[in-house]
Amino acid sequence: MKTISWLWIAALSIAPAAARADRAERMERRGERTERRGDRLERRGEREEKRGERKEKRGEKLEAVGDKVEQKGEAKEQRGQELIEAGKTKQGEALERAGQRQERAGERIEQHGEREQAAGERVEKQGERRERRGERLERRGERQEKRGAAAETSQASGSAPQE
Repeated sequence: MKTISWLWIAALSIAPAAARADRAERMERRGERTERRGDRLERRGEREEKRGERKEKRGEKLEAVGDKVEQKGEAKEQRGQELIEAGKTKQGEALERAGQRQERAGERIEQHGEREQAAGERVEKQGERRERRGERLERRGERQEKRGAAAETSQASGSAPQE
């Protein structure tokens, strides 16, 4: 009976030390995972930032194209007016209508460019925020990992027999 009770006491005294060692390993693994997640988030943020810049640039180009198309439409309208004044009403009116259509198309392209540019700016800002958040996560993961490693080493030195 004595032996069984001593074995029971020994088992109970060893269990907390093993649990603490396991906790330190878990903490270290969690830190590694958090660090990797932060790294992935940071890379994703960089990609989004670049995508936003590309989108913004594309929007600027579209705006320029829309403006040019609009100007061409105005020029057509003006030529149509000149034709009407010259007595060629049917041709003039047709050219004027085509000019108005082209002008409206230019306005639409320009508006699309403005929207694209605004969306690009938003995506770029979001990418920057995501990148900063990833850096923070990565640093947090490194700290967790160090805490786990420190707990593991203190556990190992604390449970080692003293000579």
